Amino acid sequence: MTTFSQLVDDMVLEHLRPDLRVTIASYANQTIRELHSRKGNSEPILFGANRLEVEFMFPSAPAVWPIPSGPRFQRMETAFSAVRGQYYTERALSRIYKDNQSPFCWYRSGSSFVFSNAEASEVMKISYFEFPRFLTYYTAALRPAVWNPETEEYTYLAAYDIDDSTRENARDLTTNWILERWGEAVVKQGVRAKIFSRLGDGDRARMSYSAFESFREQMNASEEWQQNAL
Repeated sequence: MTTFSQLVDDMVLEHLRPDLRVTIASYANQTIRELHSRKGNSEPILFGANRLEVEFMFPSAPAVWPIPSGPRFQRMETAFSAVRGQYYTERALSRIYKDNQSPFCWYRSGSSFVFSNAEASEVMKISYFEFPRFLTYYTAALRPAVWNPETEEYTYLAAYDIDDSTRENARDLTTNWILERWGEAVVKQGVRAKIFSRLGDGDRARMSYSAFESFREQMNASEEWQQNAL
């Protein structure tokens, strides 16, 4: 369990390369994003911890739901109409135009999803998957939250140590569920592999990458959302 800045500091100290701090921070963010696709074919992996749910009322017709965060959006999961009591299903736009066998459906259009035959004021319950945000490295004096491995608690910068909401915001700015549960075993090994590769140490790069892949399989087995669970 760790925060992004603490992990970067650990890697800088381990390799005695403070000159690579910015690069190591980039490697850490890159490794976290890499964990969302399979090695070899880049097939996307969906994690239950990345699922978000929202209720959205369409203000007007046509019924359009803007994607909350384009850079972080991964995939739509379900859309359920509270008014109609039924799920809308994904359907290609060409099929919607060609026939009307599945009138209540949705399709992607640029930075939004369009819901065919949904009406203004209809409430849609939407679930979707979103990548973790790219995290920023903070110097020690400016870190919104710091994890203490001895007490197993976070401490907060005074500006964030006000209430539950500000403390939650501090954690969102400094860590994520992958760093909290898999930072030591998975993310650090992925960063090590990249550092050794940059430094031209092929043997240790391969060893670290092998360890990264092994722990990554454990992470997937524990965290991956299985569609057949429906």
